[in-house]
Amino acid sequence: MKSRIYVANWKMNMPLDGALELTKQCKKLMAHQDNKEKQIVLCPTFPALYPIAKLLQSTPIGIGAQNCSEHEMGAYTGEVSAQSLSQVGCTYCIVGHSERRNYFHETNEIIARKVGKLFGAAINPIICIGETAKEHKDNKTLQALEQQLDPIINVINNAEQCSDELYIAYEPVWAIGTGKVPDKATLQTTFNWLHAHVQSALQPAKSVYLLYGGSVDEHTVKDIAEVQYIDGFLVGGASLDFQKFKNIVSLA
Repeated sequence: MKSRIYVANWKMNMPLDGALELTKQCKKLMAHQDNKEKQIVLCPTFPALYPIAKLLQSTPIGIGAQNCSEHEMGAYTGEVSAQSLSQVGCTYCIVGHSERRNYFHETNEIIARKVGKLFGAAINPIICIGETAKEHKDNKTLQALEQQLDPIINVINNAEQCSDELYIAYEPVWAIGTGKVPDKATLQTTFNWLHAHVQSALQPAKSVYLLYGGSVDEHTVKDIAEVQYIDGFLVGGASLDFQKFKNIVSLA
């Protein structure tokens, strides 16, 4: 049976001292967590990765980066390679977040190359996909998701090294930080399609975890968790507050 996964994306909201303090609280949470089938992954900023990894040694809490370079190494000022992330203790890495696509103009092809580099470093990519408000309004959600997924699935199918477990996070762009969440019927339709499409496209089939992200909080998580094929959550703003994050983990 799959563990339900809770990925805390702290973005650029947490300075180092705050990140360390919140990590200590999360460490206590897992020590007292009754349900051991719940996997927590913390994704702080780059400077916090190494000290947090040291702090969480010998615990079940995973460490994830928020991004990586599409390049293996070289003269790419400001970039961080997948190999470096692996050496500081990362076992997960978020790629393709809508903020990276929007603010840094990352294309589906760039994101696919990042996935390949993460496989080579034995890091599990958490691949973000999602439609814009206009695509949602025009009933083009599934078309948008397919366009984002296909280059990545092609990399996965042709990779010499590939994780046995894949993580895909569906985050409607219009839901991120807005308090808006798709209704359960819409979510079920989307996750039915995602499950079928990914399982049929991957050769050979792999264990795929489908996550939901976008205004996940203690008030919305129970209803979202009832949607079939949702295996976990990518939590943004609510993960910055320990009590809220604790409630999310406890409720779903």
